[in-house]
Amino acid sequence: MTKPVSDAPSIDLYFNTGLSDISAAPTEAGAKADAQDSGYWQWLAEDERNRFFRFRNPVARQLFLTTRIMLRGALSEIVSEKPDSLRFTTGEHGKPFLIDYQTVKFNLSHTGNQAVLAVSTAPEIESLGVDIEDARRSRGSLKLARRFFALSEIKQLEMLCGDVDEGTAFPPEAQSRFFDFWTLKESFIKALGTGLATPLGQFGFDFTEGARFFYAEPELAISPQQWCFQQLDWHGYRVGVCAHVAPSASNEPLTDRFVLRRHNLPFP
Repeated sequence: MTKPVSDAPSIDLYFNTGLSDISAAPTEAGAKADAQDSGYWQWLAEDERNRFFRFRNPVARQLFLTTRIMLRGALSEIVSEKPDSLRFTTGEHGKPFLIDYQTVKFNLSHTGNQAVLAVSTAPEIESLGVDIEDARRSRGSLKLARRFFALSEIKQLEMLCGDVDEGTAFPPEAQSRFFDFWTLKESFIKALGTGLATPLGQFGFDFTEGARFFYAEPELAISPQQWCFQQLDWHGYRVGVCAHVAPSASNEPLTDRFVLRRHNLPFP
């Protein structure tokens, strides 16, 4: 039986500020001691503890523990339950859900040692996706865009690149637009719940008229009007958020119906 949760017309973002030192020990024994000393170890379910020890890389181990603490800590505050009492399941493509609070939509993303959790209890939101990327890294190129992006997105980048060679890093304006595309596209496939099973070239975004416009090929069989997107910059990181919303009887623009709210984690 699904438990009711009060709704809120917003999407809340939580960043892992303050948790970066948890479980930094390079050895498995040291990592376990750090985790237990932090007081968060008891929050984890047995399968999460087992997954923690399967990581051989200490950075990956630390990030896993940090993101599980973020997830359980923030969601427990929202649903007024103890962190260790939350139960999760996954969809067909591995997207997690709360078993007892199915009206709570959430999604998690990380890059390097930075993570963000997006949560909403708004009844209008049927699914949620988030992506975070380090926009300071010069990894974007036309070669990469031509491999993954939609044709119109490639043309927009080409206009910003001028005579830049295909394999050369983007100039600043094109680099910024590249991360606009990348985070929006990633957040969409995460909200869709299919991951990279959905070809990135079958949908895209158009910024040529000064506003963001979302479109999708007929093969996806979706209604673009039911997808809401927002973005923000956070300490050099670009964050894209996508929400699939229920059909509305009003003509109100979807992009104006939800507000992104940034929060500090409600612990320690």
